[in-house]
Amino acid sequence: MAGPSYARVRSSDDDERFDPTEKIIEQSQSIFIWRLWPWIAHTILLTVSLTLFINGVYLATPSQARCAQILSSYSPAVTAVEYEDVKFNGSLKAPSVYRGNPSPEIDEAWSRVTKSVPLFSITEDDVAKLNKNKDEIVKVPDAEGGGYLAGLEASHQIHCVNLLRMYTHFDYYKDIEPAFTDPPDVLRYHIDHCLEMLRTNIMCAADTGIITFNWVEGHETPFPDFSTWHRCRKVDKVLGWADDRGLEWNARLRPADAVDVPEGSV
Repeated sequence: MAGPSYARVRSSDDDERFDPTEKIIEQSQSIFIWRLWPWIAHTILLTVSLTLFINGVYLATPSQARCAQILSSYSPAVTAVEYEDVKFNGSLKAPSVYRGNPSPEIDEAWSRVTKSVPLFSITEDDVAKLNKNKDEIVKVPDAEGGGYLAGLEASHQIHCVNLLRMYTHFDYYKDIEPAFTDPPDVLRYHIDHCLEMLRTNIMCAADTGIITFNWVEGHETPFPDFSTWHRCRKVDKVLGWADDRGLEWNARLRPADAVDVPEGSV
């Protein structure tokens, strides 16, 4: 004979624990979460996209140092480059410490950016990046720090401008400037060399600054306004780079094993 079967009878406690409202709330919460997920995903994707965009803009905007590297041929001095916006004073009578009739004050101003800028030493790696033959470059003795003798292009260009300035005041400088004691043909070569180097550099830079024109009292034709804005390298930073690395070694002492290059090749 089969044993008795039993069925669980719902007690009053079960009725208290079972609340249909809770079930409805749970279902509603699940539906709400599933409906919310697309918005959560969209927010995450938007945040990631904005982050990538901002990083992209930041990385696509090079630093001043990177700009200098892009816009220059190789130079260890490019690390010193900083930029500033400068409005040139291009008026015909604009005062300047570098212009006017010869005087000790004007000569001192020019000396600070020419003769006072020292030579320095560069490394063998620098020489290779400059596409130069290290065997043909003056070697700095190890006792003086080693490396290879070098100078700044900017210093040479300013020297050339100063030489031309002094040449326009030849009578004043003929017994002062050593270059003016050279034979006339050598001096002519020197002057023409400076003119050509400055022309080459100016045409290489091909300044895109815009010169506007004005009607000026006393002039019947439009007059150019040479006071234009330029983004300049801070020259004190560049020349300071050379000054920090300046050599005291007398490079005029020719060693016995010096390697000569043909005259006229440099």
